[in-house]
Amino acid sequence: MDKNCDTQRMHCLVLGFFVCCMLWTLYDVGLENTMTEFFTDSSLSIWIILMVWLADHFHSICCQSRIGKKYWWRFFYLYQFMFYCYHHVFNGQFSSIAFIVFVLLVEHSMLFFLHHYEIPALPAAGQQINRNPARPEMFDNRSQDGGAGNRQTSEVSRNESRQEVEGEELRHRQEAGREGNTGVQ
Repeated sequence: MDKNCDTQRMHCLVLGFFVCCMLWTLYDVGLENTMTEFFTDSSLSIWIILMVWLADHFHSICCQSRIGKKYWWRFFYLYQFMFYCYHHVFNGQFSSIAFIVFVLLVEHSMLFFLHHYEIPALPAAGQQINRNPARPEMFDNRSQDGGAGNRQTSEVSRNESRQEVEGEELRHRQEAGREGNTGVQ
């Protein structure tokens, strides 16, 4: 009985995979045919589909900040709209150069958002995870008491390092005071 259920599950998974692949192939061919009708160039339509696919992946993987999620698509759609307008107004003349400019503008916006909004947000996200981990015992295998011992030692080491910094600042102030008193009057 169990072997029969496992076989049926396997057949459902395989069949589902092939159905998804077939539907994707039909979708891709239909989209490419529709784009070719508009652009009258099949290679350009394939490249545009690829750019939209890359933009979707950039947005879903790299854009994690609130600003990136909200505004990056607007830049992408603006650049894509400008390309479509150019292609329509000038009847496809120099469309390959216009597409290269479109790709460069999109790549520039990707790098801009990555460097100005996404990378600076990474340390803040890491600190938020470190401050409030869901299960602290998963992050420390040395302690058998659920990580409590490690938290206590980290607090002690933090206090010790704070005392070292305060002692160093006190020494610098004392040295600066001695130099001020022995100066030329």
